[in-house]
Amino acid sequence: MKTREKTVLAAALSAFTLCLSALAGPAVAHGNVDPAGQDVHTPPPGFDLPASGHVHGPDTPWCGTDMSSPQTMKIIEQVRQDRKAGRYPISRKGRLDPEIGDRQTFNVSETGVASYEFELIDKTSLYHLWVEVGELANGNVDQGKANQLRSSVLESTPTRSINPSKGTFANNHDIFGLPPDVDGDGIVDILMYDIGQGSGSTLGYFWPADQLVDSSSGNGRDILYLDSNEGTRNFSTLAVIAAHEYAHLIHFAYGSDQTFISEGLAEYAMVMNGFYWRGVSFASSVTEVSLPLFTWRSDQGSVGARGYERGGLFFTYIGEQMGPETVGKMMRMEKKGATGIDSILALDGSSLLEVILDYHTANRVNDRSIDPRFGYREPERSFHRTPLMSPPVNGEVQSSSGEGGYTLQFDEKINGGSVHYFQLTRAADVSVTYDTPDPTGLFYDLKVLRHRARALLEEADGTVRWVDLDPSKNTVVLEGAYDTVTFIFAHGDPQIPGAERSTMFASWTPLSMATSVDEARTLPRGLALESVYPNPFQDHASASIRLDRAAPVQLVLIDMVGRERLRRDLGTLNGGIHTVDFDARGLEAGAYLMRISTGDGTDSRLITIAR
Repeated sequence: MKTREKTVLAAALSAFTLCLSALAGPAVAHGNVDPAGQDVHTPPPGFDLPASGHVHGPDTPWCGTDMSSPQTMKIIEQVRQDRKAGRYPISRKGRLDPEIGDRQTFNVSETGVASYEFELIDKTSLYHLWVEVGELANGNVDQGKANQLRSSVLESTPTRSINPSKGTFANNHDIFGLPPDVDGDGIVDILMYDIGQGSGSTLGYFWPADQLVDSSSGNGRDILYLDSNEGTRNFSTLAVIAAHEYAHLIHFAYGSDQTFISEGLAEYAMVMNGFYWRGVSFASSVTEVSLPLFTWRSDQGSVGARGYERGGLFFTYIGEQMGPETVGKMMRMEKKGATGIDSILALDGSSLLEVILDYHTANRVNDRSIDPRFGYREPERSFHRTPLMSPPVNGEVQSSSGEGGYTLQFDEKINGGSVHYFQLTRAADVSVTYDTPDPTGLFYDLKVLRHRARALLEEADGTVRWVDLDPSKNTVVLEGAYDTVTFIFAHGDPQIPGAERSTMFASWTPLSMATSVDEARTLPRGLALESVYPNPFQDHASASIRLDRAAPVQLVLIDMVGRERLRRDLGTLNGGIHTVDFDARGLEAGAYLMRISTGDGTDSRLITIAR
């Protein structure tokens, strides 16, 4: 065997890992017995499939697709090279178009590779349905179930799908794109067999090794694997699985991505097809919400399900706010990871930092009447509210630490893409200094690009307004009298390893001592970058700068990795408000920090170039 084939085969043998199953119950025997008493699909000698009783419920993950392990990355790279070399589609070697009733042997993969015999029981314009012969013999799958599958995949989806008059395959095509066509026949083969041998276990998967040109393990076809035992006991579950796994197959046509993104997109495929099947119980746990946003667990059972919940809710939020098409672009994007998501959001005039702040606000508030960004439309997503992560501070009680009086000092490390919720009650005229301090002083501007806070201000009559806060050494006064002030400290870069500090110093007047005041934000004194218009913009924009006295001013644009990309010396400007036009035609689309500076200080604002 050639060295490359040995390497690819080794990768294929270990590429698929069961990413779910909650062990519960006694072991069951391998295989099923036909009426004649023969074990019709026992694996070949020496091949050991898991023999365990499993349970499956809405809090148990069930996707068995591996899209991000080192072994799969090797397969993806090999497929990329084969495509570039013109080895696709794989030659069909004179194979005739199969007919209903034909039988064929296929390899399957779980903890290894086994060969089963399958029979073709349904043919459509988009897929061929093959069922393992033992599952036909024992009645787990019959023509009625094949018709049910055809209905959900080809004909219709629930009323809340993006298009109820289309099946899951067509809806996935419309949003995500077309699957790979490794064998050139334009058909997806669906292989239905008892995955894992017994009740429960994995209910579906896509096997990347099937896409290899030269492999003795993969089948050289575009295949989805669906469970014929547990999966057909509740057919609505099987329809959900088909939508999810088909999204993985399509994703492979565009490469792959880290597990959180790959699984989150597949979870969104379920939602956009009208299946609100999985809960979001992770959102009620302070521990879970505090984890890095792109966290993915290898745990089994309900703990491992939290990654599916987290990924599905995040992409569902983006889909609700910006439309399914934006989520679809995230599957097809050339850039991967958080950087790729940010580049797609920039096309819609937003940024990953802004979306993460809005997402965490929605999970805390979940009330679209305050602002459409601050909640979810669908009933299954409209009830959860993430808890506070620190005990609330009563504004009527003086602090016994720090500077004393009616003050507080907040200092918390926040993981990448995560959040911290903090609340102050019964306070008026709250002065806030919010910052993300850096001991070296070298990377302050970069941190401004990945941190932001929001203060939600609720008055006695229930009126809520909010003020967004950029990290700064300046003090902002939240004038007014409030029953609660809820601070949302968001870290906007999910790919940052470890945690970064956010700090706040606040002082206020107790509500019982407050007098009536105007509700307005007091801007920092001395120097202020008051606005950038338009924002987002394509090539040209104008910055409004306020000075309290004459000073030389510089304007700088800094990109997301901290590089200075544009600098303008504006000369000495007199005290007052000035409008400065600038040209950004040489810069790529994305988020930037605009910073103005004088000898007395700096002020910054996040801007977005959208093309």
